[in-house]
Amino acid sequence: MTHAPLSVEASSLLSEGGCGCMSWTLTVRRIVADQGGVYRELRAESLRGPYAPGEEPEAELLNVETDAAWVIAAQRAVSDESTTFLLYTEGHPAGMIGAY
Repeated sequence: MTHAPLSVEASSLLSEGGCGCMSWTLTVRRIVADQGGVYRELRAESLRGPYAPGEEPEAELLNVETDAAWVIAAQRAVSDESTTFLLYTEGHPAGMIGAY
C-alpha cells in the first residue's frame, strides 16, 4: 500500500474587539522516515514535563537511542498498523501523538 502524504493545517487570527492580537498556524503531518532526530527530541521533551510518567528524562532517553529513533520513524512512516503524527507550530516541531 502506498501512503500519500498527510498534512492538515489550521490557521486562526485571535482578536479582541476587532483587533488582530495574535496569529498562529498549526500543521499536523505524518512522520517521515528521515525524522528520527525529531522523534527522539520530541520524545525527550515530553518526558521533561511535570506530568510525565516513568523515570527521569535522561534515564528514559537512554532507552530511545539515536539509532532506535531512526528505526521507529522509518517504520511508523509506512506502517499500516501504527504511526506517529507530528504537530508543527509556525513550521517548528512542537509535539507528537501515536496512533496504533
